[in-house]
Amino acid sequence: VTFAVYSYLRRGLLDADKLTVASMLTLKILVRAGAIQMEELNLLIRAPVDPNPPPMPDTTRSWLNEHQWAQLRGLEVLPVFKTGSHSLCNTLEQDSLGWKRWFAEEKAESADLPRECRELSSFHRLFLLRVLRPDRIGAALTQFVVDHLGPEFIEQLPFDMMQTYEESTCLTPIFFVLFPGTDPTPTIEATAHRLGLGFGNGMFNNISMGQGQEMVAINAVNKAARDGHWVVLQNIHLMQDWLKSLERVLELIEEFVHPDFRCILTSEPPS
Repeated sequence: VTFAVYSYLRRGLLDADKLTVASMLTLKILVRAGAIQMEELNLLIRAPVDPNPPPMPDTTRSWLNEHQWAQLRGLEVLPVFKTGSHSLCNTLEQDSLGWKRWFAEEKAESADLPRECRELSSFHRLFLLRVLRPDRIGAALTQFVVDHLGPEFIEQLPFDMMQTYEESTCLTPIFFVLFPGTDPTPTIEATAHRLGLGFGNGMFNNISMGQGQEMVAINAVNKAARDGHWVVLQNIHLMQDWLKSLERVLELIEEFVHPDFRCILTSEPPS
């Protein structure tokens, strides 16, 4: 169920946001399972600073800044980072060379930590990356999701229009967001053709929206809804004032819509 819901959800996400959502899902599942504490998760997200940190050791000044030092001190509210003389900041001071070496690793998320922190869990390693190597937190979260939920939550199969059609209904339009270099039209037309819908038999209507196309589109939607055909309205971002009329038409056709009807919309994202 978890994967089915996530697969349905990520189809509408931008690529830049998919890892964020997958990571949030993984962490929430672990919180509910009691594997991690909500207080720890909040600390990971916020990475607060200690308002009154002690002076930063001279041995760390060549590679660590004051803000990072204060954040590391803030992590010591967690028992795993504060165990007597082996508190996190003490280990940095005592083994500055080892920490500097780890800090300089190209893939710090998979490199061995200094001896005192080598047994940290993958979750608690995220705290150190969050503070010291935020450039590697994405790679670490990717592996974290794979380890706990599986690679299918990271590796997405190419878009499948037929599967989208099978999961859709006649009551809800299918919406494509257009970006430079992308055009879903060939995929839509190929799927329609596989289902026996084509321009030749009048069961597939593709309308490029613009001034003067309002009534053409409304008539096409009404006819397609009644007969069980497909209608594609391209570039509806050009007709923003008309969209409320389209919304009303889609509400009215619910009274007589054929189950095979599909309305497909394309639009550029908001500027």
